[in-house]
Amino acid sequence: MKKVLVTGILLTALSIAGCGGPVDNIKDATGLSKEQSQQVLTELQSVGVTEFGNVNKVADQQGVYYIVDEKYGQTFFRIKNDKVSEIENSFSTVYKNGQKTDDISKVYISDQQKAAYQVAAKDAVSARLKSPSTAKFDIKQVIRYDNSVTVRGTVDAQNGFGAMVRGMFFVKIKADTGEVDSVSINNL
Repeated sequence: MKKVLVTGILLTALSIAGCGGPVDNIKDATGLSKEQSQQVLTELQSVGVTEFGNVNKVADQQGVYYIVDEKYGQTFFRIKNDKVSEIENSFSTVYKNGQKTDDISKVYISDQQKAAYQVAAKDAVSARLKSPSTAKFDIKQVIRYDNSVTVRGTVDAQNGFGAMVRGMFFVKIKADTGEVDSVSINNL
């Protein structure tokens, strides 16, 4: 009984000491001091990061790291001069040069939402093509801000003369309903 009690107290003391907590994970990955790592955590939390485990370094990019947040997926942050210089989620910057520019909740797109927006964009562009059955899409980017999603990409399709041409498209979609708001296609 005493062994179990002592083991329980020891494990509790280790967890209170912060072994493996977010600050330690940031410190281990970045090489920053504990105080600097605490500041990084504070800045991540200020933009909406909730809970995460490991901090990972992005290969071939100096000072760039990412975490996988339980609610908002991958969030990237850049360390410059031992401070956070930028935080990004879903291809949108939410923190830059010491200032919060947005909250992650306004820009985050889940994989399921992204797929639905891509399908809606393809359908909207296809409806405007002369030969939609020949269309080959390359979606470059899906970006959300508040209730507006922009899908950008290219489409290769036959024109009215049967020649394959490439056009760029931008489709705006309402995030809450998935309704297409506008479609712009260039070069077709």
